[in-house]
Amino acid sequence: MVNETKLKIATLLADADIDLRRQAAEDLAESRGLASIAALAAALGDENKGVRDAASRTLLNIGGVNVARAIVEYIADENIVTRNLTASLLTNLGAVSVRALLPYLQEDDPDVKKIAVDILGLIKNEEAIPRLVPLLNDHDSNVSISTVEALGNIGSSKAVPHLFRAFDEQECAQAEIAEALGKIGDPSSRDFLELSFRVALGNTALNPLVLYALLEAL
Repeated sequence: MVNETKLKIATLLADADIDLRRQAAEDLAESRGLASIAALAAALGDENKGVRDAASRTLLNIGGVNVARAIVEYIADENIVTRNLTASLLTNLGAVSVRALLPYLQEDDPDVKKIAVDILGLIKNEEAIPRLVPLLNDHDSNVSISTVEALGNIGSSKAVPHLFRAFDEQECAQAEIAEALGKIGDPSSRDFLELSFRVALGNTALNPLVLYALLEAL
């Protein structure tokens, strides 16, 4: 069995025949060892879509923390197809991906950081909130706005006080913050949104999108 698994891994990673690589990716569903998972993760970058899809399906079938840890590095891959496939897979794996993603919130590359934020928002697990909150003040506006949206998608009242503070500190993200507060729907947000709406009505220089977002949130 060990030799058979090794052969399948070698076929997946090196065989010139696309059909054999795809079949090897499917057959490795029977093997849940770390070597097989690592080979399947590498196959997410295969030049053939059929092989990539087969590897993705097998990894999702295996599931678990080991898969999340094996594939997470590919959210920083140079190939956008590999990045997007990995992001989708991590999202579908769900809560087991959270801890694998958290270190990527400290990445120097804002694009990688944003991808990690987006995925955590789609997973909707409260465990990520304490690590997301500091990014509300990230120096990259795309990261900070994505963080607002992620907190709104998670939908936990734990994020509400932090969004209140960010509304006063981040004028460029006020519309997104209002939308996030509306998504969360915590009763404590109502007074804040009503006051912000009244203040906005008297501010002729305010972006009308903010006024609309506040109204929608209410």
